Amino acid sequence: MRGKQWRWVWGVLVAVLFGVPLGGQMPASWRAWWEQQREALRAGAASPQPSRVQHIFVGERGPDFFFKTRQLTRREVNLTQNPADDIHPAWSPDGSTIAFASNRDGSYDIWLMNTDGSNLRKLTTDPANELYPAWNASGTRIAFVSNRTGQNEIFYIDVVTGRESQVTRNVGTPRHPTWDPGGGRIAFENVGPGGTKIWVISIDGSGARPLTGGPSIDTAPEWSRDGRFIVFSSNGRDANGDGQIDGIVATPHIWIMNPDGTGQTQVTFGNAIDRDPAWLVDPRTGSVSERIIFSSNRDGSFDLFVVNRAGSGLATVSPPGNRAAAVEPSPDPNQLEFPRTAFTSKRQENNDIWVLTIEDINPPVLSDGRVAILPKVTPQQALPGSQIKVEAAVFDGESGVEEVWALFKLPDQPIFQWVTYGEGSIQGDNQGRVTYPREFDYTVINANDYSLQDPTLDPFSLDFVRTHGLRLFDDGPSGGHGDRVAGDGIYTGLWRTPATPQDYYVDIVPVDKGGNYPLGFVIGDGAILGFNDILIARGYDHVAGFTTKPFGAGSRVLFVSDYAAGQKFIAATFFFGADRSRYWPAAIPVESYYLDYPDPIVRHSQGAPVLNSDFGSRVREPALGNSTAGRGMVEPVDVWRILCRGPVPFDVLASYLPMPIEDEFLGKTRFHADKMVVWASPYTGDLWVGPGTLLDIETQANLTRFYNLGGRLAVTGQDIAWALTMDGTRPNSFLQNILHARYVSDHAVDVITVPASPGLRHEVQGGGPLGPNEIWMAEPISRETWLWHWRLGLGGGNVIDVYPDDLELPGYLPGNASDWTGDAAPNQWFIDDIQSDGLSLVSFTYNSGGQVAGVRYQDPTTGARVVYFAFGLEGVDNEFEQQSLSVGGTTVTVVLSRNHRFKLMSNIANYLRTGSIRGRVTHADGQTPAAGVLVKAQFNNNIADRTVAGTARTLSDGTFEIKGLDSALYRIDATLAGFTADKFPRVGVDGGQVTSGVDIRLLELQPGGISGRVLQMDGVTPVGGATVTATLEGAGPNAFNLSTTSAPDGSYSLSGLPEGTYTVVAQKPGFSSATVPGVAVTQGNITTGIDLLLAPGPGSLSGRVTNAQNNLPILGAKVSVTSGGREIASATTDANGQYRIEQVPAGTYTVLATATGFATGRQTGVVVRTDEETKNVNFALNPLPPGSLSGTITNAANNRPLGDA
Repeated sequence: MRGKQWRWVWGVLVAVLFGVPLGGQMPASWRAWWEQQREALRAGAASPQPSRVQHIFVGERGPDFFFKTRQLTRREVNLTQNPADDIHPAWSPDGSTIAFASNRDGSYDIWLMNTDGSNLRKLTTDPANELYPAWNASGTRIAFVSNRTGQNEIFYIDVVTGRESQVTRNVGTPRHPTWDPGGGRIAFENVGPGGTKIWVISIDGSGARPLTGGPSIDTAPEWSRDGRFIVFSSNGRDANGDGQIDGIVATPHIWIMNPDGTGQTQVTFGNAIDRDPAWLVDPRTGSVSERIIFSSNRDGSFDLFVVNRAGSGLATVSPPGNRAAAVEPSPDPNQLEFPRTAFTSKRQENNDIWVLTIEDINPPVLSDGRVAILPKVTPQQALPGSQIKVEAAVFDGESGVEEVWALFKLPDQPIFQWVTYGEGSIQGDNQGRVTYPREFDYTVINANDYSLQDPTLDPFSLDFVRTHGLRLFDDGPSGGHGDRVAGDGIYTGLWRTPATPQDYYVDIVPVDKGGNYPLGFVIGDGAILGFNDILIARGYDHVAGFTTKPFGAGSRVLFVSDYAAGQKFIAATFFFGADRSRYWPAAIPVESYYLDYPDPIVRHSQGAPVLNSDFGSRVREPALGNSTAGRGMVEPVDVWRILCRGPVPFDVLASYLPMPIEDEFLGKTRFHADKMVVWASPYTGDLWVGPGTLLDIETQANLTRFYNLGGRLAVTGQDIAWALTMDGTRPNSFLQNILHARYVSDHAVDVITVPASPGLRHEVQGGGPLGPNEIWMAEPISRETWLWHWRLGLGGGNVIDVYPDDLELPGYLPGNASDWTGDAAPNQWFIDDIQSDGLSLVSFTYNSGGQVAGVRYQDPTTGARVVYFAFGLEGVDNEFEQQSLSVGGTTVTVVLSRNHRFKLMSNIANYLRTGSIRGRVTHADGQTPAAGVLVKAQFNNNIADRTVAGTARTLSDGTFEIKGLDSALYRIDATLAGFTADKFPRVGVDGGQVTSGVDIRLLELQPGGISGRVLQMDGVTPVGGATVTATLEGAGPNAFNLSTTSAPDGSYSLSGLPEGTYTVVAQKPGFSSATVPGVAVTQGNITTGIDLLLAPGPGSLSGRVTNAQNNLPILGAKVSVTSGGREIASATTDANGQYRIEQVPAGTYTVLATATGFATGRQTGVVVRTDEETKNVNFALNPLPPGSLSGTITNAANNRPLGDA
């Protein structure tokens, strides 16, 4: 697993920036970087004296050290500068705060301030004196000495709650407390019964006892942070060497002892006074109990000195020649190589708290001294020509801040480096060369005269910044620079923007009093990087932004740049150690790979022409008009740079939602989704960012809402899944439910290696099965959405398919450094491996080292569509290759660019969006508009289904537009009664585009007709007065129809029918309707013999069957309704002899009643009328005499009873 650390804040995550806790999404501990730098410095060069090193960045080839040269001095800064007495400084364990005692409000109280003297606040308020503050190891409590009880006692206060507790009671006169690292005991100087000695006590007041004895005066104890030793000052001596002071000398020196008082050992010697010792971090080992800093007059006046615990290495650390008092040192516990210490000095008439930086090497940081703070510009969305304010919190805990500058950059004017690769950059041509543009930086606009400047021409000079930047000030309201409070560490500047609407990136360049400012660069190996000096990081780049360009959703694509400009200072900061590969790519801006990528220069060894020279992914028209016919995705886009505009509001996203369409023919609501959102997030989780990125919960919520309303979204970036799931340690609903992917890994096997690791994920293969509801010919992202979309005709019958289905992400080396070729952004170093969530379909897989590289999904409920790439689209190589063609018997050589990025973007747009077909329908003269014509688009993507995908009716001018069509091939038909129309069997539609020119002419047809008779069900009896209607089939609810009435003999004739297929219906009251579908009518002909049989409307009859002899009911007698000897309907009597027969067609019938043992009963002329009941059709059946024979005579053909036999 690579050394990739979590660099952002979820809730309150704290990192360290030069010993300062970070807030916001700042990547990693800068201290870790400085530790790496220190080791690299030792390995590569001797540490110069005085130091000349500011930032060191090592090139790919090894010891290519570059130094920013300046003469460093040891700096002393007065932090308090107050007429009062400020004494006893104590540096907090986290390095952010200094506590001290001051009588500026009358009596001495404990005060706190930042390490640069800002943010002064009072901690204790008792009217008595509080002195000698001492922090516990956790920084939550401060012990101090107070005389509030009438004599000196030790108390401690909770820094957060302010609650105070007393520790000592009548043990003597305690001074100078110091905590043990565990926080349970306090050692202190005490004037007690045995003289001035070092004592120890538990914080609950128990166990008070002396640690030192003898005749000496022992003062100023300091417990080491590892708990091993206590250092103190004493005028004692150990005469017999038993580890116990048993005598005295003339002056005090520095001693150490074990925490139990044993092992008392003298460290310094001589005739000088050595006092106020404190522990200093050893830069060689990191030990907190090896080096000691103390105050001594051994050079004449009191200065600060350091010494090793063993007594060696004694040296002064005060500036040479300084002869002013420096006592009570309290070192910054977090400084290693170049420590600093607070101390008390009376060199300006009164005691003040000072800070001494032994070596000022660190540049200022963007912080208030406690937490890192991103600069800001207000208003962020301003008007052209208006005034904006830039504010930056800047902190330097060493020599202090001298000046702060803001540089304004124009992201719409990128600067490129042109890189020429060696032989072999054209596949198949070992001598060919290609010169590629690399996006390098952005044009700087001069803050004074608005002139445009190229920062790469003078990349290292602070003069460039001072000439073209805006200086920021911390001078308060009276300074006229917009600053609110003088001396609060917030530097402010006002700037009148140019009248031209533009987006702006802002770099902040702070300079300290030692001349340090953030500056880093790498001399790259051209064989690997293809260019030099990519890591020029002057100041903190791209940490703020603003815009004067009004935003309007005027295009069909919203391109969101999620910090796609990168941050060079991040890459420079983490150039050493395990994080180098993780953060080096962050130096590479990649917006141009989506927007305005210039054409490479191809030099074939034989001068062969270049075909299909469309190199960018280009979601908008290039600024220089470098357009080529047939690009498909060359269209204007709306650009939203999060760094310039902040989070994308939902109302902006809503402007790119689908539009509902009511389709009268299909009888349903369809959606026209001709807009989409492309979200490029190349460095998710790797940069120092503000709100609005993909990691922002509110951003995820807005995109989820956009998705739920049917939005179309493409998301691409190599670290998105890793960042959203924090390397798989927590689930993320946006990744799974919106992007429809699961995170697998992001391992170090992806790091560049020479030779290449076999597990790299830098070869990506397209393809995969279609979903059950997908209408395309092949996988739509890596192949095409309709036939021959990416088929290139090369002349002479030569055709080649150039699908974006076999991709290289040349962040890897396939064997050696010279093989790093390609025009892609070289930033694909840690590519996520993902899986489908089980619903999405796989569009891309890795050839090795991983599973899934890209997925797509259509939501069946909302209609939303999503494409998600686990790699950055900017990292796809377009690829150049030599092709040999045979044209007319002659071999011709050409260079073919496969243009993968452009084709992928085009395929994504086709998949996500719907397009439309536009045209005009006229009559035969081609001029006269045909209004109200139904135009249908049917799928024709080489599939059997000819489903109607969408329809439209022509307007009064004959125009139509069928919207909401997926990218596919369609058959277009126009339908109007009495006319035939031109046919368009194969019309292609691209997503978001309009296919126009589908102009249709109508040709009038000679009418045909339909004739026949309307008869009753017997096929003989005519039905006159019936309404007969013929309706044209397949033309929707307003289809052409024509009606007539049948003659008394049942005949009818319909004439004037346009050619087509009809459904004929006959209706008459008292009869059921009759329908004959599929009646074909041809031009000028009558279709005859279309007879329709009407059944009269049904009625019912009822009655009772009884025994004629006794009038009792007969159960189970059958009653049959017959006509012409056929049984029409029947029923059986119940226990009461009653029956009822339903659904009897209207007419006159013979009704029979039969029962076993009885003679058949018959009634003739029984009339049944439509919707009426014929009642009291009763029968009295006579019993048959004994020996008689009875039965029923039926028709042998159908087994129906026959009457009148």
